[in-house]
Amino acid sequence: MVCSVSTDILDEKDMLAGGFNDSHCITSDKATRVGNRLWTLLDNGSIDKLIDARKKFVATLEDEECHCCEGTGTREGWEGWKSEKEWLKHHDSLKPKDRTGNSPLDVGYEWAHKCKGCNACNGKGKTPHFENSYQIDKENVRNFATFCLKSGGFVIS
Repeated sequence: MVCSVSTDILDEKDMLAGGFNDSHCITSDKATRVGNRLWTLLDNGSIDKLIDARKKFVATLEDEECHCCEGTGTREGWEGWKSEKEWLKHHDSLKPKDRTGNSPLDVGYEWAHKCKGCNACNGKGKTPHFENSYQIDKENVRNFATFCLKSGGFVIS
């Protein structure tokens, strides 16, 4: 949203680099101008319209194939999650190999069963569209506008 309302402030490199943690610098002047722009849009109600439009757009997006299980509902190495007996057909033990259960490849039966074969999609094979990962509300905008005005410029890292 910041990019869409700041095309006269941010250049193409700023907009592209803003989506990555690659140490891109937004100058003090640009940060101040963005902050002021956001406050203007908050004050005149435009931010409400932009947020509503984004919510409507995101609601139209279909779920995506799960990137962890490639749409199968079961991650590689989690085969047999439906029962202990079935799990032991594919694995040496019910316990995770590393005993922590933190590594997806070293998961034990209990965690695989709880997640229904995939901890990303819970066995559905689909996850909400990636755009659902980025929620926005007026408080986010207020906080970012204030940050921009007080930052003296910032590095995205």
